[in-house]
Formats: sequence, structure tokens, C-alpha cells
Amino acid sequence: MGTMTMERNVSYSSIEATRLIYQPIFKDLIGLGYFRVMPNVVNKKRIQYIDKLEGIVQKANGCGFTPKGATSIYNRTVEVNDSKVELSFCFDQFLDTIFEEKLKKGANVGDLQGTEIMAALLPLIQESMTADYLRLFWFGDTSSLDDTNNITDGIWSVHVPALVAANKIPYTNTSSGAALSPGDGLAYIKAVYDNAPLNLKGLANSEKRILVSGTVWEQYMEDLEALGGGDAGRMMLIDGVTKMYFRGVEVIGNYNWDYFNQKYLGLSNQHQILYTTPDNLIFATDLLSSQNSLDIWFEKKEEVTDVRAKSKIGTNYTHESFFSVGY
Repeated sequence: MGTMTMERNVSYSSIEATRLIYQPIFKDLIGLGYFRVMPNVVNKKRIQYIDKLEGIVQKANGCGFTPKGATSIYNRTVEVNDSKVELSFCFDQFLDTIFEEKLKKGANVGDLQGTEIMAALLPLIQESMTADYLRLFWFGDTSSLDDTNNITDGIWSVHVPALVAANKIPYTNTSSGAALSPGDGLAYIKAVYDNAPLNLKGLANSEKRILVSGTVWEQYMEDLEALGGGDAGRMMLIDGVTKMYFRGVEVIGNYNWDYFNQKYLGLSNQHQILYTTPDNLIFATDLLSSQNSLDIWFEKKEEVTDVRAKSKIGTNYTHESFFSVGY
């Protein structure tokens, strides 16, 4: 249980903080189906990919033992780094709003603990942390001077460009920086799909995703509508949600890519396509870390309520043979 002191400070330990803050966040992240969450990375952990065995069946010629066939084991390392959230809330932010009547009275007016205001703020903090975790997963950069962005290396900002520069994964130029034309959504998705490595092509369609930016999503939808909408089962309405497919692989729009590109990088019309399997993308954390914490306290001198949350996060991928990209 959280402990309360005379100074009205509340501290949640590792298990409590995980249950209250981090489990709901990572439950939402897992539910997206974009990547694999590794919840028990204390510092560093090896990610192993074992290539298939080939040429192991041979003709039997009497007695003897003659081993044949070999496999390759690829090792990568995912590392988690410490992150924190520190916020201050002054009671005067809520004056002349519908929340004013929820403030405490008298000398403790600045103490938001135990109020309906704090109960409303905690879900907002969780929502904001989820959005930041996604931004860091896709666009983080440890070489950045921005402390809100240098916690981990992102898939789009670091890993994919490095793989493309080294000619290790197929790359399609999608004319980013200019608006797409009719037919481009379908054409670029097809190019990325066709260029995929055999390891990726060999997976079942249900194991793969074609993740695209909002610009590609909208153009692909227009292209399908121009071809007759649900032709060949490529567009369906399931439980009120539009779902699109390309040759049986679900196409998922990510408007947050467009938002992050524009707000943080000043880039518009970034036509990004990532064809992969969610198991290939790794989001690491340590839900059992003793460093996970949530502290809420009232600073009477400053008349503010402070919130601090600490956690660990990291990003990586398993193997380049499960990528095909366009941007």
C-alpha cells in the first residue's frame, strides 16, 4: 500500500507503481500489435535469431557418423535506459474552471492529493506517457541533445536509416516531401511488398503488418475506392472500424508518425511504409524494477503538488531479414 506521512506525501513502491501506472500503459502498447514488449530487461538482454537448418538430411551409407548442415545464430542486444516524468501542478491553474469547486479549502488549497482533480490527472499522465513512449520507440535518438528524446534509439530515426545506408534491407523511395498522387498509395505499398526478403515473405499473412504513415493510409484508401472499394477484400468495415489489406496483409495507418515528423522534425508529407512482423520490433522495459516508482507530494512553501514517475525503456529489432521499407 502507498504510505502517507504528515507532509501528505504519497510514495508507491515498485510493485504498486507498476500496477497503478505502468501495467495499464504497456497493456495499451501491447494491444496495438505493432511490436513485441519485453517486460523483464533489467539492463541489457540478448535478442537471438536462429536461422533455419538446411541440408541436414543425407543418404545413409552404413555405419559411421557424418554431421551435415549448419545454422547461424545472430545476436543483438536491447538495452534499457532510465526515464522519468516530473510535473508540478499549481492550484491557480484550476481557478475559474469547473474544477475550482474540487479544490481543498483554506491553507491546503494547493494540495491536489486525494481530490477529484488528481484522479483526473493520473489518467492524463498515463495517456501522455504512452504517447511519449511511442514517439521514442519510432523517433528517439540517443545522440540528440534533447533530454525528452535521447533516452533510446528509434526505429525510424536511427535503426531503419542505418540499415538502408548499409544496404541490408530493401528500400523504396516514396517521394517524401511532396504530396502523393492518385495511385501512389497502392503503387508504393506494392513496391515495398514485392521487395521484401524471402524470410518475411515466407511468414503467414497473420504474422505480418504493413505499417504506414497517415499520408499513405489516406492515399491507399482513395486508390481502393477508385478501384471499387472492397475489391478483393482489400477494404472492410469491422465493428465500425475501417480495415485495409494488401494481398492478405493488414495495412495499418499511423497518424502519430505524421504528427511526430511535423512537430519534432519540421517535416511534412513523409510517406513511410514499414513491412515487417511485430515480433521483429522490440520495446523493452523492466516492469519488476525496484527503480519503478510513483511519488506525489505537496510542497507547502511553493503551494504546488509535484508528481514524479520513474521507469526504464529501450528499443531494438531482431533481424534485418524481416524488414522492407519505404520513405
